[in-house]
Amino acid sequence: MIRMDLHHQITVCILDRLSGRIWMQFENFIVCRMVLVHGPVFVVAGKKISCILIINSADVKRGVHRGEKLKYKAIFLDNDGILVDTEKFYYRATREILQEIGIKLTEEMYRQLFLVQSRGAWHLAKELGFSDIDVERMRKERNARYLSYLAANDIAIPGVRDVLDCLHQKTILGIVTSAERKHFDFIHAKTGLSGYFDFVLAQGDYVHSKPHPEPYLRALEKSSFAPSECLVIEDSLRGLQSAQSAGLDCWIVPRGLTVGEDFSNAGRLLADLADMLPLVLQS
Repeated sequence: MIRMDLHHQITVCILDRLSGRIWMQFENFIVCRMVLVHGPVFVVAGKKISCILIINSADVKRGVHRGEKLKYKAIFLDNDGILVDTEKFYYRATREILQEIGIKLTEEMYRQLFLVQSRGAWHLAKELGFSDIDVERMRKERNARYLSYLAANDIAIPGVRDVLDCLHQKTILGIVTSAERKHFDFIHAKTGLSGYFDFVLAQGDYVHSKPHPEPYLRALEKSSFAPSECLVIEDSLRGLQSAQSAGLDCWIVPRGLTVGEDFSNAGRLLADLADMLPLVLQS
């Protein structure tokens, strides 16, 4: 058994025992309580972890500074594309319905109409002479297909739960999404991620959708913090514009249909959600 005294600085690497994948790394880990090593089992800050190794800091390529607080008092995250990989199924369902009436909805058209302008595509059907009743029928069919695709496919994004584990109870976490509430509830009944969040703002909780600033202004009201104390994580241009118009710093994690967009105005451009952790955790 090895004892490490209070305030001793160590470097640790947490591994997934089954896959061998590095789950999280901590450089300059400040021991807040006594750390005991019992063979393959470690006890860190009172929490037993069975898959942790201590390695030399020279071997660590990327680390997270362990601390008691975050740089931001609240973090607001988009849902589709950030927490779950669902946008492609919404596009697929919409494309299929429109294709049945002779409209070809390309990926570029979808990006512009949905992820930049937030306009949707039903106006294309109306331009062909379809009535509001026809459009409502098509919308319901699209939504039914979308839910069926969500039910039949894996929508998890690897590493998201690990990131939320690190942030949970260290800051206010909120979801700000353009999704319909019933779709959101269906998604997270499947993922089980809802418990990490202090509040959710979905379609119907605001009048004007992204790129209008209202969704994030409502999030600020919910959090009771100033814009300078909050951070937004988004994956689309409409989300970036909405957050910045509300006076918030916004970092972008492109995924799927938003990869390759011009996010030069973003506060940061990240390859993966986990890349935010070294930037928000304070030592």
